[in-house]
Amino acid sequence: ARKHTLTVRRLPAVGEEALFLISLIECILVASTRLCTMSWLKEYKHFQLRGRENFSKYVRIELKLLAAEWKVILPCVVMQYVHGIFHNWAYYIQGHKLSVEQRFPLYDLGFELMPELSEKNAHWSEYLVFGAVFAPAIALVVSIPLFRQNPRKPRYMVIILKRVLLHLSIALVSAPMTSHVVKERSPYTSSYIHQAFRIISFMVTALPGPARHCRPVLNQECVANNPGNPTLCVVPNPYFKPPTKSEFFTNMDALNGCGDLMFSSHTIYTLSFILTVSKYWPHKWLVGIMVCVQIAIAFLIVAARKHYSLDVFSALYIVPLLWFTQEAYLKDINNKDVEITPGTIKQFYAIDESEYEELQSAIYGEAVEDNIEKYKHFQLRDKENFLRYVRIELQLLMAEWKVLLPCTIFQYVHGIFHNWAYYIQGHMLSIEQRFPLYDLGFKLMPELKEKDSHWSEYLVFGGVFAPAILLVLSIPVFRQNPRKPRFMVIILKRVLLHLSIALSFRIISFMVTALPGPARHCRPMFDEKCLADNPGNPTLCVVPNPYFKPPTKSEFFTNMDALNGCGDLMFSSHTIYTLSFILTVSKYWPHKWLVGIMVCVQIAIAFLIVAARKHYSLDVFSALYIVPLLWFTQEAYLKDINNKDVEITPEAIREYYGIDVAEEIELQSTMYAEVVENSLESGVRVQTPGGKAVWSVYLVLWRTDELDIGNDEALGGDVGNHYRRMDH
Repeated sequence: ARKHTLTVRRLPAVGEEALFLISLIECILVASTRLCTMSWLKEYKHFQLRGRENFSKYVRIELKLLAAEWKVILPCVVMQYVHGIFHNWAYYIQGHKLSVEQRFPLYDLGFELMPELSEKNAHWSEYLVFGAVFAPAIALVVSIPLFRQNPRKPRYMVIILKRVLLHLSIALVSAPMTSHVVKERSPYTSSYIHQAFRIISFMVTALPGPARHCRPVLNQECVANNPGNPTLCVVPNPYFKPPTKSEFFTNMDALNGCGDLMFSSHTIYTLSFILTVSKYWPHKWLVGIMVCVQIAIAFLIVAARKHYSLDVFSALYIVPLLWFTQEAYLKDINNKDVEITPGTIKQFYAIDESEYEELQSAIYGEAVEDNIEKYKHFQLRDKENFLRYVRIELQLLMAEWKVLLPCTIFQYVHGIFHNWAYYIQGHMLSIEQRFPLYDLGFKLMPELKEKDSHWSEYLVFGGVFAPAILLVLSIPVFRQNPRKPRFMVIILKRVLLHLSIALSFRIISFMVTALPGPARHCRPMFDEKCLADNPGNPTLCVVPNPYFKPPTKSEFFTNMDALNGCGDLMFSSHTIYTLSFILTVSKYWPHKWLVGIMVCVQIAIAFLIVAARKHYSLDVFSALYIVPLLWFTQEAYLKDINNKDVEITPEAIREYYGIDVAEEIELQSTMYAEVVENSLESGVRVQTPGGKAVWSVYLVLWRTDELDIGNDEALGGDVGNHYRRMDH
């Protein structure tokens, strides 16, 4: 019983003996309840079928849960059908919008390394998807109504279906609750914003389908006679049957589409099911086997030419990022910090109408809080203050250089791969593979003139980089808020680590599948007279592009021209850097107007990049959701001082680095001393629950640990006990 925290109210006219007796009775009751619960848990056995009465109770609870969550589940189910409609639309674009040249498969590293599977073996990926991932996951969910659940960690189908369907629909739910305690009879309401990342990704930029039934079929005799011009030898593919517009809503053939490539739906579903099993049935052998199956599926999908390596690899990191971001930030019962127990089910769904005691909170005078805020912005550091600051930064640098140095070097490594991608464009791609892809953004926005194409760079450097860098450089110049001091090393660690992770995914993405560069200096040029004579065969009219200058292998390490590359497209590095800088500013300088202006600049940059043909719409749009997902996942799961649950204060710096931020503490103490003087002059009083008036000076001094409030007779024992109880 000593393990339990017991709250005993101080009743008037009740002696200490009576209070002791009440406490003893309560201890006995709690202990006996505990023992009963333990004996009940011992009776629980795995795979024990439910009795009729137990099943009826279970169904009633599921129905109540369904009544609470149907507004989430129903749209998510409908979203699966909507996805099928866009799947057909993508197939339609392949057949009616793309030229013959645009339908030739892209250069893909996976295709180069793995021979294509024969037609009879191409279905092995489906066998594994349905047999080794879908089947066990569905069987586990279906077993919930049949078998009794662990009373400590019960499972309910509605809760699990909500989690997986919400994730599959890429729908983010923001609940108005700020805590896990739900007041009596307060309904659990939520608003959801559907952001179908995959649909938008494959609709804005059409990658040519690499599957047998999608790609052009060539007459081999003609190819032998025309080795340099395969477009002359294209014959109809009997298996290429894009749907008509009237079939968009009826022809739901998920396995035989073309064009819905980025990113792999096979991997979305399988990985989502594996993550679901790992959350609700965390058996390491089961999850381990399913992960091995997922790896095999990834290779088989590429070997069967159902997807490019880019599609599969992107899904392998986007899907977990979405999952764990929802786990961290979605404030519902499936949050990573919430354990699904009978108690939390009562809290989140108000199924049990038992009363919950509201926690008491102390009320403090507003004048005290107002007087504490004496910090002034833009106050220059003096020499002594600056030297102390530099010493702290050097101590932080000594603690974090093992992170900062590799992340800085990685920016150079990214430049090397940038050159390699340009080299592939010039030496590995055929003429047909260098034709720009069909892009919705290109159709909607005319290409900017050469003199106007640099506007995106002006906004990148002037509207995002400049203010962000100036803010960071202002840290050594101006005094910082003593409650929330900023240090350059901590901020640089956060942004450089994030950039390195994002660039790692980017490098792999553009190296495994080479998208043709759409920029002026990348795409093929044509002889206009020849085009007029050969309107259906532009490959005959290709002439050398004088601006297309891929680096040699010896220039990989020396030619660092970040603005004039070709092939490093997926996903946009412009957007990676600008969005990372905006997220940095929003974290450390959360001024809504500043962040709002920078976000508007980011939106303008996104459109200008596409209008200048520096990236496809797919590249920019993907970066706009991948970068924040990486940022917020890192915020939630990286246990360092930049974690979302850690506030950077002098105390936090002391805890994480063992560094005493003496200058900041000294400034803080000086500030509090000013507050004491102001409080004494104004004579502000604070009313305590015990009815005694206490001078605000005591509260302020107590905050700085200069006075033990519990032992000061001037305040009275009751007041001291009160504040000690409130843990304030």
